[in-house]
Amino acid sequence: VEGRSHCESSQGANATALGSCVCDEGWTGEECLTAVCELPCQNGGNCTAPDVCSCARHWSGTDCSVPLCIPECNNGGLCTGPDECICAEGWQGDSCDDRAIVSFP
Repeated sequence: VEGRSHCESSQGANATALGSCVCDEGWTGEECLTAVCELPCQNGGNCTAPDVCSCARHWSGTDCSVPLCIPECNNGGLCTGPDECICAEGWQGDSCDDRAIVSFP
């Protein structure tokens, strides 16, 4: 396979056995078609190229470990899981857009 391996139809310098391939760095498998990610892709992500994760919806980052909140958490809120915001003091709501109601004793 071009760019991923060195294959020969008969034993040669790059063949480990008849019809075998020596995969380039970052690729594995019998025909060197499987990408290798040093950090495993998390949360349903797939390794699509060497050290490149294609993340599932609502996840991002090199290894798909960073949650996304859509819409974003506002006013200092922190996204702690897919579409889960922890709001800063004084804010509430799904995306921390609403001022918290302060009640006095």
